[in-house]
Amino acid sequence: MRKRSWIVSAIVALLCIGLGFWAGFSSHERIMFWRWERAQQAKIEKFVGKKAPDVVTRTLDGTEWQLADQCGKVVVMDFWATWCGPCVSAMPEMKKLYEKYKSCEDFVMVGVSLDTEKEKLVKFCKENDIGWPQMFEADRMWDNSVGRAFEVRAIPSVWVIDKEGIVAGMDLRDGEKIGRAVEKSLNKGQETEIEIRVESARKLAKLRNLLLLYANDNEDKYPDSLKDLRLYQGKDQDFKWLLENVEYLGRGKTTAVQPDVPIAYDKTLLLKTVGTNVLRNDSSIKFTTTEELEKLGIGAGVESPTRPEAAIREAGVKSEKSKKFFLMVVDSGGQPVTGSQVYKHFSMVDGQRRSGLSTSDTEGKVILDKEDIFKYEWEGNKVLLYALSGSKLAGFLGVSRGDTGREIEWRLERGCRVYGQLKSSSLEKLNQALEWTNVYLYRGKYRPLSCSSKSGQFEFEFLVPPGDYELYAYGTSTYSVRREIEIKAEQQELETNFDLPADRLATLIGKPAPEFREIKGWIIKGWTGRIKSWWGIKLSKLRGKVVLLDFWGHWCGPCLQAIPELMKLHDKYSEHGLVIVGIHDDSVGSIGKLKEKLKDIRKERWGGRDIPFAVALDGGGRTEIEGTDKTASGATTAAYGIQAWPTMVLIDKEGRVVGRFEPLEPDDIERLESMLKAEADTTK
Repeated sequence: MRKRSWIVSAIVALLCIGLGFWAGFSSHERIMFWRWERAQQAKIEKFVGKKAPDVVTRTLDGTEWQLADQCGKVVVMDFWATWCGPCVSAMPEMKKLYEKYKSCEDFVMVGVSLDTEKEKLVKFCKENDIGWPQMFEADRMWDNSVGRAFEVRAIPSVWVIDKEGIVAGMDLRDGEKIGRAVEKSLNKGQETEIEIRVESARKLAKLRNLLLLYANDNEDKYPDSLKDLRLYQGKDQDFKWLLENVEYLGRGKTTAVQPDVPIAYDKTLLLKTVGTNVLRNDSSIKFTTTEELEKLGIGAGVESPTRPEAAIREAGVKSEKSKKFFLMVVDSGGQPVTGSQVYKHFSMVDGQRRSGLSTSDTEGKVILDKEDIFKYEWEGNKVLLYALSGSKLAGFLGVSRGDTGREIEWRLERGCRVYGQLKSSSLEKLNQALEWTNVYLYRGKYRPLSCSSKSGQFEFEFLVPPGDYELYAYGTSTYSVRREIEIKAEQQELETNFDLPADRLATLIGKPAPEFREIKGWIIKGWTGRIKSWWGIKLSKLRGKVVLLDFWGHWCGPCLQAIPELMKLHDKYSEHGLVIVGIHDDSVGSIGKLKEKLKDIRKERWGGRDIPFAVALDGGGRTEIEGTDKTASGATTAAYGIQAWPTMVLIDKEGRVVGRFEPLEPDDIERLESMLKAEADTTK
């Protein structure tokens, strides 16, 4: 009973920590993260296991290349750019992959470059001996036709397409997983009976090891022989969980089992197989050498007649070590550092640090699980860890996926306190206030530290060892500012303050909303407003209505996820004076092409429903944002200074800009309803 109470308390504590972590984000960030998760899941459902889009593009030498022409071959498509640090870092792994399979007749590998300078791309490929073809569309960058077809919005991104043109893997970044996807695609439909048996045996052996490890670690619970474990499966919740959730399932009565496909199994049968020679005695699986057993990860000692479980346990321990990082944290003199906090992402919110991954013990040792360090595909093969000891010592350590199972020394150095304040004089002049700020610290391509504030005291502080860094600061209704800094040896402090410039939209609040400019065309289905004609809609003609502009793009996952929320607003408030107008960026050549792109999106994302409000296709190409050195995709988009998608802008009945709008934010909905009520009272 006491133990159960302790477990409940621990779960409550973890939930509180998790909620505290989540609460540290602004409501806009939480909504954007939620949208990203839903968009990514929708993308997986759309592509993986489905026919890949047929794309036509050109190589560096101008030769036409079409995906459909590669039918019968496994195609690896690497979306990358020379200006992308993670892409360049991943290039050695891609070269290994190419060298391994380039002699296979049914293997093709191509790069899809998002570079804009052909000469730079040619030079890079030549200097780095890149032997596979590169697809290149000058000056297109994120508007690359292949990237749009595959909805690629972050690089590096590797896609594997099997011989039948089916997507076998998307947005891959880990070389090991890319290799597995290629191997599986090359061997698709060629699995032999013996390969299936070996895979089944491997799963059964690993399950047995898990059961033995569990039993040996819980001898006080299970004093009887291992075969009696089955008596406890209904009484002990931990053991029941292990049986029900273990990754490697048993074979049951059949050998014709596809690898990695969950099947029904007899738990009692599995428990009985916990023995020394189960694989030897199983007539359906033939092994003749110790090496074959070792390939299954069981170890040569499995046949020992005296203490078989010890050998199996040892094999299991070796397997477990390969899943952990063993770090030894020391100071500049090589002495162990006790109590240093280790972080994958150091984050401070209003002066409060979030908890780290682990803390070094009295001997300076830290053990980290691999799955805690490498959680996502997009993290690639290497991450940068950060350690902090008190207010004096700090250090960074790069770890790769292959660094598990061995001890790594991590030497901390005397840190320099980098600190400062953030303000926005230009926002103050507009009688607007900063509501939230954030500062990232970059070390090379990595972004290991952040400090945010929403309490009104907009400050940041980091402790970092000597080296070159970049600070990236931004806030609500401001543009970002980047600043390079150098920390010299023995330097103890560096103060650097930021005055963030107000963004274009902030300068428009309370002023007449800019008119639509250089619109290429309109989609106006089911429009019930009084202003409708063949040339579209004029914003100036919508006075007396509350207008909501939605700046979006068909290539933007969160944008597509937000459309159903806008449909709900349209359904609920259009008869009460709300007019929604979508402004699609200038990334599509014509309104006809946009309609074509929306066909599948409508079916897959919006339940077959057409957008019920008017949509304009922006024109004018890359257009300078007034008062800045920045540009936007389209003249109307630039007029409002839009730099992130989706961005929604609320306009009152007098045609004045009210500010940003978020359909999932209760305060914004309350403000909208108040404006509509005022509009209704005026018309009475």
